[in-house]
Amino acid sequence: MCAPDSRQHVISFLEDDPLRSDVVSAASGETLYSITTEAVGLRKDTTILRDAQGNVFAGWEQKSFRRDQVTFHGVRCKLSEWLRKKTILSSTRVLVAPDGEEFHWKEKPTTFELVSTRTRTPIARSHNAHSAVGQLLGLSVAPSAVPMLDAILLSFVILEQRRREELGRASATGGAAYTASGTSAANVSSP
Repeated sequence: MCAPDSRQHVISFLEDDPLRSDVVSAASGETLYSITTEAVGLRKDTTILRDAQGNVFAGWEQKSFRRDQVTFHGVRCKLSEWLRKKTILSSTRVLVAPDGEEFHWKEKPTTFELVSTRTRTPIARSHNAHSAVGQLLGLSVAPSAVPMLDAILLSFVILEQRRREELGRASATGGAAYTASGTSAANVSSP
């Protein structure tokens, strides 16, 4: 699943902001999701994800000291439980499907890839915005993964925002910081 093909479901963010954008089907242009974020206080932002009918299906409350909370289809829990690290020092995050199958979000220098732990095949891959070629921030999703698109989208929004925050911190410190994947942030182009 290296490049989008006609069998994949491709979704695109209309804005280059994972926290504030409508998300559309790249094939039809139909709005599938709406993502909004409100500042509730000092470092307490709340991101809400709505489906095409305007129904809230997920929320992410960013709190101080990484005590973030996620609500997904009415179930509230700690982000660290819903999207846990593979190991304590790993940048890989584990997403569990409704049927219990586990998937790993693997961070690459500029993208993310969601891989089935059972088959070791990618089921989703992000692509960054590139204004020079007219590409929008988005995801390519395998047909078999479309039923869990809500979870894929929420987890990607969180990971992409965290990646951008890390890159912002690295830029502020002159590029001395490293990304979660261990790549020097100075060598990673800013989105």
